[in-house]
Amino acid sequence: MHEIEGLLSSRSIDVCLIQEPAADCKGIYLFDRRPYRVVASGPGSKAAIVFANPAVGILSLQHLSTPHIAVAVLTVGNLRLVLISAYFQFSEPTQTCVDALESVLDSVSGNVLVCADVNARSTLWHDRLSDDRGEIVVDLIGRKNLNVNNLAGNVPTFRNRGSACLDVTLTSHGVNVVDWTAVHD
Repeated sequence: MHEIEGLLSSRSIDVCLIQEPAADCKGIYLFDRRPYRVVASGPGSKAAIVFANPAVGILSLQHLSTPHIAVAVLTVGNLRLVLISAYFQFSEPTQTCVDALESVLDSVSGNVLVCADVNARSTLWHDRLSDDRGEIVVDLIGRKNLNVNNLAGNVPTFRNRGSACLDVTLTSHGVNVVDWTAVHD
């Protein structure tokens, strides 16, 4: 979490969508104790949205948030954007996670940005391989007419014994993502 906090300040980042944040009995570790506003369903949440800029208007959509999905509306001037941070638990069926995300997408309107750790592989988001879990996510992307913003040539978003691109950034049409990158510090 210290790395994320450093990136927020060094790069003047206003909003950060996080999956698998460090959490304790009080909430999202560090961010709930600093001058940040945090959207998460509660302690132990696997997805969160951290707002570092107090000038950014936020509306937490707690009725749509779950322990694995955080949902908020960001407003700056005339800009309105629904933000969704999602974590697909590897031990749960991907279809269950997709159904939960699809339910949220069906409940919101307007421009949408989704950042998700889908624990699935697909060449659609520039992994070397595709797997069955990835195909389930690809079907959702097609049904919801979403754009994949991951760019080829970036470092894998997961590294352990091997490497894979398990994280995906999705947007509705009309949302323009500039300079998308994966960073490992």
